[in-house]
Amino acid sequence: MSLGPRTLGVAAILLIAATSACDDDPVRPAPVDIAGTWHQVAGPYLLEPEMDITAIGSTFMLDFGAAAAGATHLRLIRTGIVYCRPTLYGFTTDGVLVLAANPEQSDLFRVARPDADTLALTNVHGQESVFAALVLPDSMQCREMPIVARHDLPVDADYETGLAYDGSRLWFTGRGQAALIPVDPETGAIDAPRDVSFIAAPLVHGAQGADLWRTSWGENGPGPSVFRVDPGEEAIDKVDTIELGVPLEVRCLAYDAGTGTLLLHGTDAFVRIDAEAEPDRVIGSTSLPFQQVAALAWLGPQLFAIGTSSPVVLELDPETYRAIRTYGELDPELNARGIAAAGDRLFVLAQRSRSSQAVIVEVAP
Repeated sequence: MSLGPRTLGVAAILLIAATSACDDDPVRPAPVDIAGTWHQVAGPYLLEPEMDITAIGSTFMLDFGAAAAGATHLRLIRTGIVYCRPTLYGFTTDGVLVLAANPEQSDLFRVARPDADTLALTNVHGQESVFAALVLPDSMQCREMPIVARHDLPVDADYETGLAYDGSRLWFTGRGQAALIPVDPETGAIDAPRDVSFIAAPLVHGAQGADLWRTSWGENGPGPSVFRVDPGEEAIDKVDTIELGVPLEVRCLAYDAGTGTLLLHGTDAFVRIDAEAEPDRVIGSTSLPFQQVAALAWLGPQLFAIGTSSPVVLELDPETYRAIRTYGELDPELNARGIAAAGDRLFVLAQRSRSSQAVIVEVAP
């Protein structure tokens, strides 16, 4: 069999033929044993062959499991975030590997095993991608985060809101940024919403006692200031990153009650502030172009975040802010927006897919 151009329809048909069987027409055994985990070390990046694997800034692995099921694992070197995707694979009668590594297409490869620890896959254009055998490390795995409890709320959440816990209620900003919504974490019951009178910062992202730390999101995106607003909608503290000499468009924040510090995040950096000092004092700033974080929360010494590019929860290293654990989606129909700790419990604010309906889930990291 000669390999022709990559075609979704043809490849899909081949994959079905290679991975299904009936009593009188069994699946042909794999002509080459490829079971196991393989780390790409050379050649064009398997999923985007116009790029060399050494230039993509990521670590890529293929995991070939049993019964034609496998997975791809991609870890961004800069941020540490891992993306995992299930795959299907099989062999044609001519020994060609059919690999469905993403939802849009399937690909055909000639397979070679130069030695016991090496796998070479050659695509339809004659480009060879080389892999080395490797046990899948913990850093390349997407973990599960079980849902302990779920409350589907009869209100909508704002897309840019976070989540905060004031000691008795979880708070988030409602759609349209006109009201703040308090929720009983035990029952999901909603108390009377609070009108947003302090409109300079309508978005809830943290709490310090009964006060809420809030950010802004105007026509041009986030601003450089965050505010601590009391239950009477009076601003009693302001942190301005421009005045502090660390200009940052603040995307989200987390207040650490144990240390009295604020962790601010924008697209270019993480900045830690001593919010108890007067005037405010910068403790540290880490430059990290990290646009995939929408919300932050401290759970004791652990720092959790909500990713923006896919519905995942991340655990970040509290010193480098790179992801040290990536958790897969909570539920296929939920898109995470905010995160907050209530004592030793962790809660996530999400929206239902294709709507802004608010859903609060308790999770078990």
